[in-house]
Amino acid sequence: MRDILRRYTGWYDGNPTMLFPSTRAAVSSEVLALIGDSSAVLARADELAAGGEVEELQLALHLLDLLVFGSGPDAQEARRRKADVLELRGKAERSFVARNVLRSAATIEREQVG
Repeated sequence: MRDILRRYTGWYDGNPTMLFPSTRAAVSSEVLALIGDSSAVLARADELAAGGEVEELQLALHLLDLLVFGSGPDAQEARRRKADVLELRGKAERSFVARNVLRSAATIEREQVG
């Protein structure tokens, strides 16, 4: 069954919401509209990143993605901070492949900012 779903709809994690997901941009825009203050998202991401634990860094990345994919006025600042968090996350990663993916992603984010 899983392979049939994957064949016709892509990867499915068992959550029906993800069977036909909305775009990241649409979800981000809706969540940010509810929050109403992107500076609060940036502040919380900074708090999490300062903690330095892998789980906190990963959560900070998710929060920053809300701003990056929401394409609002803070998207570029979120990209800058995301690059920094990706670097920190990469330093904490033991896997050579994952570490290099994270560091490469940080470089790409910095290039997107200019």
